[in-house]
Amino acid sequence: RKLPNGDEYVPKRILIHGRAGIGKSTLCKKLVYLYQDGLWRDQFDAVLWLPLRQLKSYNYRNIDGLLSERYFSAQSKSKREALSRTVSAQIDAGRVLFILDGLDEIVTNIGEENGNTLRMFLLDLLQKEHVVITTRPSGVDKNILQGMDLELETIGFSPQNVDDYLHIPGVLPPDQIKIVQEFIRQTPVIQGLVNIPVQLDVICFSWGLIPTDGKEEITVTSLYQAMVRKLWCKDALRLRKSSSGEILKEAEIHNLQPYQIDKLMNTEIEFLGYLAFKGLEDNHRIEFDKGMLDKVMRDLDQNRTRAKKESLPMQLIPWLKETSFLHTSDTGLDTNPRNYQGT
Repeated sequence: RKLPNGDEYVPKRILIHGRAGIGKSTLCKKLVYLYQDGLWRDQFDAVLWLPLRQLKSYNYRNIDGLLSERYFSAQSKSKREALSRTVSAQIDAGRVLFILDGLDEIVTNIGEENGNTLRMFLLDLLQKEHVVITTRPSGVDKNILQGMDLELETIGFSPQNVDDYLHIPGVLPPDQIKIVQEFIRQTPVIQGLVNIPVQLDVICFSWGLIPTDGKEEITVTSLYQAMVRKLWCKDALRLRKSSSGEILKEAEIHNLQPYQIDKLMNTEIEFLGYLAFKGLEDNHRIEFDKGMLDKVMRDLDQNRTRAKKESLPMQLIPWLKETSFLHTSDTGLDTNPRNYQGT
């Protein structure tokens, strides 16, 4: 980049912000892939990608602990220590790029029970010589982000990107592409959604359940209902749902009427609805740890008992973790420390 005086420089400390789902974590993965494919090999000996939310789930509070417990945990103790010393030396020499993903997901959740050690470790990571930091636009104190060389915003898909995606073979039936394009063009609310890649993907995935024969108007509500129904159909197949003692086949599930899907997935829908209201009560929480999920299940079970309904299945939460409506990005962690997000 050029400085005002005409000199050129390479930014070392970069902040990237963008709203939820816009593709910040995907961008981080792409940077790691590019490095593995040969990019920046002359500048860095290693690239360390760290989803910052995971700091709360580990015991380490320094670089050596981070390297040993997260990146080299599969090695023997002596090898972990040797590898950690090697990478620490590379960090000191400015030969390691840190990719710190999701600053907003940890700065607002560092509780007093952690003392100052976690916060001090986070601040140490943020001050590394070569670092890419991603965050949502709000909820982060800029005072902890001193000395950034460059700030960027990831904005997701442009209108041309959306059109290009719709034309990818297999995304939509060819005769539906223009219909979807027209629906997007005429619906401002949808225009604000489809620039987020995952939302465009879900819309296309669900489009087959939308009546396009002209007899019914396509609305945001009907699109939302179709999206939910299509996802529940996928989850019913994954969970091996049954009727009259027989596991339902894919074709049978997709032929069910909306009220039949609701009946088939009634327990999961009831729990997720109750979880959503509890999240609203708790400062609009959308991320839940195992303790919170267990507490919500106990509360709901007690309510069902008072209403003389059957108890919830003991395996309900593991089942829900297999659905489209409760997911985790903490795939590198053991099951218990993971946090789950409601969709």
